[in-house]
Amino acid sequence: MIEKIVFLDFDGVVRLPVFTGDWPPNAEFSEEHIGRIAELARISGASVVISSTWRLRLDRDGILEALGRKLPPEKLHADWATPDLSSVLGELPRGQEIEAWLARHPDVSQIVIIDDLPPSRFGALASRLVRTELLGGFSENHLREAQRLLAD
Repeated sequence: MIEKIVFLDFDGVVRLPVFTGDWPPNAEFSEEHIGRIAELARISGASVVISSTWRLRLDRDGILEALGRKLPPEKLHADWATPDLSSVLGELPRGQEIEAWLARHPDVSQIVIIDDLPPSRFGALASRLVRTELLGGFSENHLREAQRLLAD
């Protein structure tokens, strides 16, 4: 079976700053942006794996609650989070954590990484990155780009 995976960051992707006059600004999960992730998973047949540092604070149920009703629970992969290698590799080794997850799942055929970090943080996987902007999050254009990467 062909397995496709969406590696999902939260901040700058589905959790965006809300400017209310406070500094620093608060951030909130956006149902609109989470809905686009759910649409990507549905259309492509992909499962979602959390690569965000939020995976270190919340368990699977907490992640699903944070994402609200927009992402169906069955779209979150059974092995729902990348491993935490930060104590071994230093600050935000997101690419290495994704590579470690993929090493445990040789059946995965296509991936897309949705994150606002620069490509340099993903090493050999940089070509699979759909980079978002902190203020804009996962847009319709990003959705199309991610669909194309999962179809390649």
